[in-house]
Amino acid sequence: MPTPIDDQVQTVYRDSLLVLATGWSDTGNVNDIQLFDVTTQTWQSASEPPSSTLYTAFGASGAIVGDTLYYLGGVSNTFSANSALRRGEINPEDATDIDWSFSGTSPTVDDTYRAACSTYQDQVVWFGGAGIAYNYDGLAYAGGDGVPPLDRILTYHPASDTWNEILGTPEAVMDLRGVAKVAENQWIICGGMHADQTVSDRTFLLTFDPANHIETIAAPMPWTWVRTEAGVSVSAEMPVEVTVLDVTGRLLHTEQAQQVHWPAGTWPLGSFLRLEAAGRVEVVRL
Repeated sequence: MPTPIDDQVQTVYRDSLLVLATGWSDTGNVNDIQLFDVTTQTWQSASEPPSSTLYTAFGASGAIVGDTLYYLGGVSNTFSANSALRRGEINPEDATDIDWSFSGTSPTVDDTYRAACSTYQDQVVWFGGAGIAYNYDGLAYAGGDGVPPLDRILTYHPASDTWNEILGTPEAVMDLRGVAKVAENQWIICGGMHADQTVSDRTFLLTFDPANHIETIAAPMPWTWVRTEAGVSVSAEMPVEVTVLDVTGRLLHTEQAQQVHWPAGTWPLGSFLRLEAAGRVEVVRL
């Protein structure tokens, strides 16, 4: 890629262009906007935002709604997270032509660092992250204390310029570099970091409607699962709907069971297991 980059904003435009915005390169923040065309397998540079602390950041995250990229937070030159919202209007005739503007810093939105970001209909949605900037070990740049994750989902509605914060989510995770959108109201989140600075091995499915409420997993689950070299075993307190899907989401198998064991190699590489019972859902890679 033209500019080596870390902690960049990363999203997709029109299912064809990978968009990398700003981030950290070697010794400092940069304002590069890099586009990768998956059809031609080539890189292009797009219009850069101003090279200032209002725009350049690492650990920010964002997504595209329509023809506009929105990215929030991150760290500029003081190693402190912020809640700045920037927007880039993409020319639909030429994606390298972007008109940048600064939307300000909202007093109602916590500082945001390394959150996952996606879209819901015409809104931008941020999952988890932290309100304090930290190093790779989860310790704050300022003071060296352990940083807790934000227990929230944040939405922004560009048409009305309004924010909505949903608190009390069952899974508080930070250090999320991405999220997989599998339906308009469903996302899969893998890993991240917990409040005690341990790296998570959880993979879970989040289903919610920002206008109403969240439905997602919360520990403890009414089942346990174990993966060993011999295979994957599931043990449940009640009948569980057990579904196996391949890497494209195609249904391979479904059953109701309390005890299940699949020897290693039963399912194609990349398949995943979906467990559901009593309103709880968990997704496990096989």
